[in-house]
Amino acid sequence: MARLSGHPHVVTILDHGVEEDGLAWTLYEYVPGRDLMAFHFTREGAEHPSPGRVAGWCAGIARALGAAH
Repeated sequence: MARLSGHPHVVTILDHGVEEDGLAWTLYEYVPGRDLMAFHFTREGAEHPSPGRVAGWCAGIARALGAAH
C-alpha cells in the first residue's frame, strides 16, 4: 500500500476498524475541494459532463487502479 501514498488519483486510508456493535468505519485523508459533479457544473456550466470529460475522469480512475494492482 505504501506505493499508493501520494498518488494523485488515490485517497490515503489513515485508519479503519469495527466497533463493538459491528459498525465498520474508515478514516480517509482530507481532500479539500468539491465533489466531481459540483466541479464540473462550476467549471463548464453544462447540464451533463461531455463524453470527453467523463473519459478523462475514467482515465484517472484507471491509472489509480493500475497503481493499486
